[in-house]
Amino acid sequence: MQSTDIFDNHTASVAIVVDITTEVPSYNRTYLPPFDDVGLAISAGILLPMAVFGILANSITIYVITQSDKLKSVFNYLIMSLCVSDLISAILSPLFVYRRTWGFDHWTISTFLCKVFWGGDTGTSVATSLHILFFSCLRFISVTWPHHFKRINVIHVKVIILAMWAISIGCGFVPFAIWFDCRKMKRNILSIETGWPSCTISLAWFQQFKIYAVIGYAVFFYVPSCLILIFSLGVAASIVSRRLKRRKARNDATSEKTNIAESKRQKKENQAIVQLMLIVGSFAIGYLPHTDSSKVECFGRRGPSQVKSLGQ
Repeated sequence: MQSTDIFDNHTASVAIVVDITTEVPSYNRTYLPPFDDVGLAISAGILLPMAVFGILANSITIYVITQSDKLKSVFNYLIMSLCVSDLISAILSPLFVYRRTWGFDHWTISTFLCKVFWGGDTGTSVATSLHILFFSCLRFISVTWPHHFKRINVIHVKVIILAMWAISIGCGFVPFAIWFDCRKMKRNILSIETGWPSCTISLAWFQQFKIYAVIGYAVFFYVPSCLILIFSLGVAASIVSRRLKRRKARNDATSEKTNIAESKRQKKENQAIVQLMLIVGSFAIGYLPHTDSSKVECFGRRGPSQVKSLGQ
C-alpha cells in the first residue's frame, strides 16, 4: 500500500510516493526542529500554568459537590463526572507539552507514558463528548417535558455515567494505548513519519487507526456534536415557546406576586441556557480540533488517498 505526505520542515519541501515501511535517503536534506529554545520556554510558560489551574479548579469542583448533599443533583453528578474527565486531561497535559517540544524528536520518558498519554487523551475526549451529549439531552427533557424528567433520579444517572466511562475506556483508552508507541525519529531519512513527533502511531497499527479515524471519530465526536446542537436549539426553542404561552395567559390584572414568580422562572431558564452554552462551547473549542489534528498528523496535509509522484 502506498501513501503520500508533504514534508515541510522550514528548509525543505518534498513530494514523493513512499511506502509506509520504507526509508529513502534525503540527499543532504536539512532538518530544523519545530521549536528553538525560546519557543520551548514560551510554550511551557503558557501551557503548564494552565494545566495547574485546570487541576486545581476541577479538584475543587469535585470536592465541593461530593461534600455537599444539596449539590448532589442529577445535573451536578454529570458535572462532577465531567470534571473528572477534565482533571485527567489536565494531569496529562504536561505530556502533551513534552511531546511537542523536548520530546518531539526523541521521547525519552518511557513508552508506557506515551501510551498513557494517547490512551488517556482519547479516552477523556470520548468521555467528554458522551457526557455533554447526555447533559444536553437531559436539559432538553427537563425543559420540554418537566414531568417526565422528574422520573429520572440520581441512580439512573450514576448507571449511565458508569456506562459512558466503560465505553470511553474500551473504545478510547485501550485501542490508542495499544496502537501508539515511541521511537527516535530519523529526520534525515525521508519516509511517511519524517515529520511526526516521536510519540505517535505505530506503523504496524496504521491501517487500524485509519479505520478508527473514519468510523470512531464520526461515532464519538461528529454525530454527538450534531445531536448536541439539535438539543441545544430545542432547549432554546422550548423556552421561548413556553414564555410566549405564559405571556398570552397573563392579563393586565396580573398580580405583583405572579410577576415575581415569572421573573424567577425566567431567571432559572436563562441560567439553564447559559450553563448549556458554556459547556457546549468549551467542548467545541477544546475537543473537536483534536480529531482533525490527529488525522492530519497521521494522514498528512494532503490526505491518505492522494498520491503524487516524485518531481511533480
